[in-house]
Amino acid sequence: MKTQIISKLKVCILLFSMVLAFSSCSDDDKAVVELPIFVELPASTLGWYNGLLTLNGILVNSDGTAWVTASGSKTYTISFSDDVSSITGATFITNNDSTIFTYINANATTTVTINVNGDLTVAKSDVPIIAFDGSN
Repeated sequence: MKTQIISKLKVCILLFSMVLAFSSCSDDDKAVVELPIFVELPASTLGWYNGLLTLNGILVNSDGTAWVTASGSKTYTISFSDDVSSITGATFITNNDSTIFTYINANATTTVTINVNGDLTVAKSDVPIIAFDGSN
């Protein structure tokens, strides 16, 4: 009888250990994905910028213009001179001290960076390929 109790106790301890092992190895500790917080651009970053404008790798204008305008709540349009297509629906995030604002589209083919010191950089790698580097 004593051996039966010890045997049952061993089985219970083994089952308890297995349940504990499986439950502690479950995938309930999923990483939290933080979504970007889109910001409103300061008024000083809106407006005209002058600089180098290229289209499909060809210099269009060494004194081209780009202008940044609000097109909705925290949504912006970047338009260009010389009949170069606009970038629409841009939403920006910022660095910790709110001096640099960045837009990267969903498939990472367009990047726009605006610095509060007056610099604008655009790099669009899908057709039409657009590059702009200027200041206001």
